[in-house]
Amino acid sequence: MILRSVAGPVDALSADALVVAVYQDAGLLGAAAAVDTTLDGLLGELLASGALSGQRGTVRVVQTPRAALRRVVTVGLGKPDLVTLEVVRRAVGAAWRAVRGEHAQRIVVALPGASGEGMLEPVQAAETVVEAALLAEYRFDRYRQPADQDAPELHVYSLDAAAGQAIERGLVVGEAKAAATNLARDLVNTGPSEMRPVDLAAAARALAAETGLQCTVLDEAALRAAGCHLLLAVNRGSEAAPALIVLEHHGGATDAPTLGLVGKGVCFDSGGLSIKSADSMMTMKGDMSGAAAVLGAMGALARLRVPLNVTGVVAAVQNLVGAHSIMPGDVVTGLAGKSVEILNTDAEGRLILADALTYATATLGLAPVVDIATLTGACMRALGPFYAGVFGSDRRLLERIRQVGLQSGEKFWELPLDEEYGELMRGSISDLKNISGEASGGASSAAMFLQEFVGSTPWAHLDIAGHGIAKSEQGYQPQGATGYGARTLVNLCLSLAKRGLEE
Repeated sequence: MILRSVAGPVDALSADALVVAVYQDAGLLGAAAAVDTTLDGLLGELLASGALSGQRGTVRVVQTPRAALRRVVTVGLGKPDLVTLEVVRRAVGAAWRAVRGEHAQRIVVALPGASGEGMLEPVQAAETVVEAALLAEYRFDRYRQPADQDAPELHVYSLDAAAGQAIERGLVVGEAKAAATNLARDLVNTGPSEMRPVDLAAAARALAAETGLQCTVLDEAALRAAGCHLLLAVNRGSEAAPALIVLEHHGGATDAPTLGLVGKGVCFDSGGLSIKSADSMMTMKGDMSGAAAVLGAMGALARLRVPLNVTGVVAAVQNLVGAHSIMPGDVVTGLAGKSVEILNTDAEGRLILADALTYATATLGLAPVVDIATLTGACMRALGPFYAGVFGSDRRLLERIRQVGLQSGEKFWELPLDEEYGELMRGSISDLKNISGEASGGASSAAMFLQEFVGSTPWAHLDIAGHGIAKSEQGYQPQGATGYGARTLVNLCLSLAKRGLEE
C-alpha cells in the first residue's frame, strides 16, 4: 500500500473516496464541516434528515457531484469525549472495507481529533488510521487466486498543515505495527503441514535477514545438550524436529538490561495421547499464535529502531500422536532441574514454556520477561471473547501491559496468582505436575506453574487462548488469524524505551 500525508483545503483534494468522522450530538466538526462547506451543505442536510449519523459504528457512503471527490464516507465515532484509539481503528477499518468493496483505489482519510474534535493527538490518530487500513486490507492469498485489485493509496489528511511531521511519524509507526500483526496472521493462517517448527525457524531467519535482527536456532541436538527435556518430550510424537528460536534486537546500550519476549509455538496441537476432539482440533494450527506475535513484534522493533535491547525466545514444537508420544504418568526433568509428572499431554504449552522461560532467564539473563501463549481454555471461559488474561509478579509491568493493550485494541484483565494455586501443582512423586486436577481455576494454576521457572525475574504472562483466530470479520479484523498481542508487545517496548525498563 502507498502511504502519504496531505494537508490543505478540502476543495484541493482529489480522491476516489474521502473518509471523515462524524460525532454524535455534536454537529459537523473539523474536516467534516469543511467538506460540508465544499459540498454546499450536503452533509448537513443528510445529518438533519437522519440519513447520516454520528452514532458509533455507523458508516455512510455519500456520492457527490464533484468529479475530483467522487465519494465521501462518513464514520460515526459517538460522543467526542468518549472517542478512543480503538473506536477510531474500528471505524476506519469498517470504512476501508466499504470503499474497497466499491473498488476505490485512491482513498483519503481525514484525521479525527484535529480542529477541536475529540482528544487524539495527530501522531496517535495517524498511527491508528494507518493500522486500521493496513489491517483491514489484509488478505491471505497463499491458497487461493489473488484478488483482482490494484494496490490502494492511503492519504492521511489534516486541515492543520503544521501537523505534517507528526503525521509522517505516525505513518511509519502505524505501518510497522500493522506489519507486525499481519506477519503474525500469515504465520498462523499457513497450513500446519507447511508451518512446522523448522518452517517457523526459517521465517524467523528470513525476518532477521530483512530487518537486521540476530537469529539463533537451537535444533534438537542442541536442545538435548542444553537439557530442554520438557520441550523435547512434547515433540516426541512428531517426525518433525523441534526448535528454540532466539531473535535479538540490540537497540540500547551494550550494558543495558534486555527485555525478554517468550512465545508459545505449538505449530499444531492434537492434544497428544490425551487427544482433543475433532472440533477442538480445527483451529489448532493457531496454537502458535503467541510465537507468531513475538516474531511480528521483533520485526517491528527492528524496523522502528526502538532504542531498547529486546530478545525474543520462541519454543516451537508439534504435539502429535506417534509411537514415541509422551504418555500420561511419565516424569520429565527440564532445563531448570525440576521434575514434572505429565498427567495430561494436552497441557503441553506450559511444558515448552517452562524450558523457554528458564532459557530466557537463567541462560540469557533477560529481565523483565513477558510470555504470550494460547495457554488455557479456562482463561477463555473466564473472560469470554473480549479480554485476554494477564498474570505476573510485577505490579508496574502488569499495569503497563494493561494500558498499552488498551491502546492496541487488545484488552487484558488481571487474574489471580496466589500461592494456593501453586500448591495445586505440587507433585506427589515429582516436584510438579502439569495439571492441578481441579475442575476450575485452570488459568491461575497454569500461570503458577510457569512462575516456578522465572525465579525472581520480573515477569508477566499473557494468556490469549481464544483470541488467535476470529470466526468472522469485523471492522479491521478479517476472518482467520488475528495476530493478537503483536501490537501490544510493540507498544510495550515503545513505552519501556521511553520510560526505562526499571521505572
